[in-house]
Amino acid sequence: MSSENKILNYLDTPTRILFWPVSEFMMVVMPVLMLIMLGHPLLALMLGGSFIWGIRLFKRSFGAGMLEGFLYRYFVHNRTKYPTTPPSYIREFIG
Repeated sequence: MSSENKILNYLDTPTRILFWPVSEFMMVVMPVLMLIMLGHPLLALMLGGSFIWGIRLFKRSFGAGMLEGFLYRYFVHNRTKYPTTPPSYIREFIG
């Protein structure tokens, strides 16, 4: 009996791939795979380890939700979905 929906233990439990949250997985695995394909496996392992250490230090210092806020503020990725939305760095409007 399989279900299409995933029931988490708690509502705030992040979705995980293997044993990493999705944010850590994408920021670690994608650069590592690219470097391995380019022929630098030792550099890939060192970079992946430093990314894991850096992400966990950032989350420990600022909280888990700050990483998504930081990525939204400095790396806006989808301008076609919300074309009338102002840039994320604008915090006050005069009007």
